[in-house]
Amino acid sequence: MTDIRKKLEIGGSFTVVAYGDSITNGGEASKEARRFTHLFVKYLQSKFPKAKIELKNVSIPGYATRQGVDWFNKKFADVQKADLVLVGFGMNDNNVGGPLPEQFESNLQEIVKLCRERTGANVILFSSFPPNDNWIYGSHSMEKYAEATKQAAVESKCAYVNVYDTWKMVLQRKDQPSLLNNNINHPNDFGHWLYEQAFEAVKF
Repeated sequence: MTDIRKKLEIGGSFTVVAYGDSITNGGEASKEARRFTHLFVKYLQSKFPKAKIELKNVSIPGYATRQGVDWFNKKFADVQKADLVLVGFGMNDNNVGGPLPEQFESNLQEIVKLCRERTGANVILFSSFPPNDNWIYGSHSMEKYAEATKQAAVESKCAYVNVYDTWKMVLQRKDQPSLLNNNINHPNDFGHWLYEQAFEAVKF
């Protein structure tokens, strides 16, 4: 990620693209400014004031990595160039009937490949959090999908943000409803802030 730091330090236009599911899209944050993607861009802007950072969100709420691959060209039709792409799927893949973790990992690797070929960007993969234990459509195997996300990052040689472990750590002191806006699988404002805190751990 050293080239990303150099671009940010030099200044000028810098484009961040978010691509993922409904959580990456904004997932019931109370306002746009409290979505974790916006919080992260605000953090980067404060750290690198010479840069003019623009955020584009081309996520596909309600869908999973298979659609992330199949619909890539359509979703990125207006994205000719990017400096950094944040890729976050997992919540829908983790549902009953979703792809096995191995296929999920393969899909993520394909998305990273497509991002690089299409935009020339650096990519950050980030894991999702475990949904409410009472969510009847969840497979309750999110730890496997989080590990698959990490392995996809290793194989693709890109950065990884460990949202899953951050969330689990906070759950030692808080209950699940206190982190969820819909009490199922969308973070509330505090949950979005947790995502952003995990992102701040990335070293540029």
